[in-house]
Amino acid sequence: MNSVIFALSLIAYAIAALWQCWALAKRKEGACHIGFFALSVVAIAAHGYLLFQWIDIGGQQNLTVLNLLSMVVWVVCLLLLATNLRRAVASLSVFVYPLAVISVLLAGIFPSDNLLSMRHHQAEL
Repeated sequence: MNSVIFALSLIAYAIAALWQCWALAKRKEGACHIGFFALSVVAIAAHGYLLFQWIDIGGQQNLTVLNLLSMVVWVVCLLLLATNLRRAVASLSVFVYPLAVISVLLAGIFPSDNLLSMRHHQAEL
């Protein structure tokens, strides 16, 4: 199941970035269509689900550098999508979405454990 969501996230981010590249190359006004928005929502939702699976492990938090990098990029993608509802900033996805693809690939290909128990370290969280 996770491999399907992993692939879905990567493909949706890549297609959305290519869509925006195409729209910028054609100099289309109002290039942010419902298809781009839908792809972005799917990619961000799949990425968020993967982060939940990778970080929250049975009462412990897996706080590796790659997981945290992927989470920061996910938050940037989420903020980009939310900001795009008010202002036309979809062209930033040309730069941000490839970073998301790289961060998901790195976190998925190189998993590691740096577990922090939530029961013993409440003050640190």
